[in-house]
Order: sequence, then structure tokens, then C-alpha cells
Amino acid sequence: MGRRVAATVAKLAAECGSTADLLRAHARLLSGWMQGSGFRNGCPITTVLLELAPRERAMSEVGRKAYAARLSICPRRAYPPAD
Repeated sequence: MGRRVAATVAKLAAECGSTADLLRAHARLLSGWMQGSGFRNGCPITTVLLELAPRERAMSEVGRKAYAARLSICPRRAYPPAD
């Protein structure tokens, strides 16, 4: 799941001209997915981490790697400052 999230953000980063555009595009995707599920589905990574990470060290590490992959995408591009 973390790879899919990182791939989605990387695709958006390649298409967007600023960090603000990237965040808006990602928010549009997330809101569409949530609305499509009748607001029953959220971020599966967050759900799993909230339920398991306090007890499972390996799960905590996987979660950190998934979020690090997503966050590492923005610094690789030289985005202009947000409006």
C-alpha cells in the first residue's frame, strides 16, 4: 500500500508545477475516493498504524517507511513557493 501511495504522489509531483498544486491535486483525489466509498474508507496506512503500531514494532517501521517515501517526493523537485 505504501508503494501505491508513493507512486500516486510521485505521479502528481510530475504533473504539478508547485507544492500547493500538488497538495490540492492530492486532496482532490483523496476526497473523491472517500466520497466514492460513502465516507467509509480512509487512508489504509493510517488505519493499520493506529490499530497495530503501538504493539507491533515491525508494523511501526513499515509505517515510517511508507510515510517517508511519500514525504521524500516533494524535496526532490524544486517547487516555487506556494501562493
